[in-house]
Amino acid sequence: ATVSTVACMGVPVIMGAENWDDHDRSGRYLVLQTAKAYLDSCAPNAILFANGDNDTFPLWYLQEVEGYRTDVRICNLSLMGTDWYIDQAKRKAYDGEPVPITMTKDMYQSGTRDVLQAINKIKEPQNLKNVMQEIYKPVNNRRHALINTIDFYLDVDKEKVLANGTVPASLADQIVDRIVWKMPSSAIRYDNGGDTIMLVTKAYIGMMDILANNNWERPIYYVATTGEDAFFGLEDYFQAEGMVYRLVPIYSDDEMSRTFTGRINTDVLYDHVMNKYDFSQYADPNIFLSEDFTRMTGNLKIFFFRLAEALTRENKMDSAEAVLDRCYQWFPQSIIPYGGADYSYMGRLYMTCGTPGAIEKGASYYDAYADQLIKEINYYLKFKGSKAEFVANELYRARYYIRDINQMCHYYSQTFEDEKYKQLLEPVIEKTAMYVNN
Repeated sequence: ATVSTVACMGVPVIMGAENWDDHDRSGRYLVLQTAKAYLDSCAPNAILFANGDNDTFPLWYLQEVEGYRTDVRICNLSLMGTDWYIDQAKRKAYDGEPVPITMTKDMYQSGTRDVLQAINKIKEPQNLKNVMQEIYKPVNNRRHALINTIDFYLDVDKEKVLANGTVPASLADQIVDRIVWKMPSSAIRYDNGGDTIMLVTKAYIGMMDILANNNWERPIYYVATTGEDAFFGLEDYFQAEGMVYRLVPIYSDDEMSRTFTGRINTDVLYDHVMNKYDFSQYADPNIFLSEDFTRMTGNLKIFFFRLAEALTRENKMDSAEAVLDRCYQWFPQSIIPYGGADYSYMGRLYMTCGTPGAIEKGASYYDAYADQLIKEINYYLKFKGSKAEFVANELYRARYYIRDINQMCHYYSQTFEDEKYKQLLEPVIEKTAMYVNN
């Protein structure tokens, strides 16, 4: 018995010694920093639409426990399909004013209007306020509400959106008379090329009620990671102001907004990135970062790169360089290996900034990324036979990236007249050359 007891006591000791570092969360507060970034991205008295648990629970903690930014009303779309949650949204909470939902309890109680069925009988966009009047009418089938359009519009009060800061005076000429949108394709339940039937839950009836009755008085935002389903087709009028998108009466039709979501407000986003956010814990080697945290950096970097690119288009090269520097101060390669976002933007943006320091940083980036890709390629090539199939895509990706880095360095070496910049790129060209035709 003594021997068995002693032997068994060694089991938790070994488990702890082998697994402690993989489970140690001490000192890691990045979830809270991300949640603060969501809230700090919002103007006062805002309405913020979120969706999943991972987005919402940290926001609730900050407001309920730490009393942080309690003026922002969080609307969780996973819960807004319930009557008790709509009840809460219609009441004042801390410093947050009631959400402008006008439906009465009998209209949204459980078992009533749980689903909205939209049929495109009317092809032209309809005023959302009038659509809501149809939804408010008594329904024969208590669980379903029915409307005859999938296209909507909201009129815009230009004086109001300028006066309350929804749109700065410098963009007054871009304000549209009305925002026009269509329900998202994810809501389609039947489509034969002419007739379309769409279904959404009560949560989106609640969102439509808010949009129809807000009258551009309070800022409306969407958490950037909620996904297109939650955006309800409004993305053409989104403006990136940080970790959230703000609904604004400006149509986004530039190349970047077609590739990503929304336009960029460089003044607001630059202030948030440089003065309000704090993701410095990502750079702390003493903080354990599991895969779900390192994966999140891809989403964060996109905002940095989009901001830097927008700043270069505005010829604010020093500011663009500062944003890139901040990005890699918080997400160094030694802790967060370079990925697809870095490949697509960082080197090119540093080179576009054109300052001597930025060019040197761009060359250094290409050199470091090339070294990382060479290590990855050599590792993947160790797999043989059927095992090689499991890493075939990663091997292809690494080879593709390194060939493109070679071509980009060739391009910039021919572009720059200063010989010292060409010399910075020559080592990268040399070490990547063998992969160009391989």
